[in-house]
Amino acid sequence: MKAVKKAIKSTVVSVCALVLAACGSNGGILAPKAPDLNKLFTFTANITEGEQSYAAELSRTDIGTWKITFSEPYQLQGVCFVYSGDKVSASYDGLSADSLTDDFSASPVAVMVRALEAAVQNQSANVKYNENGFTVQSGDCVLYFPQGESKPAKFEISSEKIFGEITEFKFNDELFKNGEDVVLIE
Repeated sequence: MKAVKKAIKSTVVSVCALVLAACGSNGGILAPKAPDLNKLFTFTANITEGEQSYAAELSRTDIGTWKITFSEPYQLQGVCFVYSGDKVSASYDGLSADSLTDDFSASPVAVMVRALEAAVQNQSANVKYNENGFTVQSGDCVLYFPQGESKPAKFEISSEKIFGEITEFKFNDELFKNGEDVVLIE
């Protein structure tokens, strides 16, 4: 009986040592990895920036290109911004304006879009797991993922006091099944 207990203890210690070694090694098999969000997607979010609240649909239409359409507050309802690198345009009810870069580059929307774009492109982002799910942090942007989900539920850009509660998230032209991407074939 003592020999069996000793063998079990020895096996448990060996397994624990292997697990710890795998966790500690650089690029080990148990190292957490950020989900691949460097894709085209659309999400709706309730966004707060300081004392202001907004509701908008944000679409990543190309790498580095975002379309933001506001639905709240009432004063911004229907206003659409397209942000592509250094170019910004706005439209509303048939009216449009281009080259808003000087006025727009420091706006909360531009800061949010730049932070989100940097976060989805960063494949070496810092991933932290907890009992509720996990977070992916890239620079000043943190994306929050619920347990068992591969789509973010919230985002935060703390230096600008911008917080977003994502109400709907979908990848464009793709299905998401069991955490794996499945491209639709037409």
